[in-house]
Amino acid sequence: MKRVLLLCMIALMIVACSTDDVQQRNVAEESYTLVYTTGEVAASVTVFAGTEVTYNEGFEFIDSDYDSSLNTVTVQTQTNVVKIDSNFYIEDGSEVTITLYDSGGNLIDERTIEQENYNYVYNF
Repeated sequence: MKRVLLLCMIALMIVACSTDDVQQRNVAEESYTLVYTTGEVAASVTVFAGTEVTYNEGFEFIDSDYDSSLNTVTVQTQTNVVKIDSNFYIEDGSEVTITLYDSGGNLIDERTIEQENYNYVYNF
């Protein structure tokens, strides 16, 4: 009886670990898009983001400039993301909406700020 109970417990642990691995792989295999959206910004106002993206196998630094036609700064990652650490700067400190999307266009995170300098960090 003890052996049967022990074997059942081991089988349940194996199934639970396998399910966790599949869920983690699905998240890690996604790419992500981080978007800072501003209102109208004067041409003389400085807006940019410097982002360090940590992957399973290393990291990269991405400099992103302001797109005045869309009023956005966009950061696109590759797959296997572990962490996004982005420093955003808008010279006049006006309101900015920060959105993070997965590769399927699903909203992952959203924040609104009203600061000149902002450090956005998201861990997966």
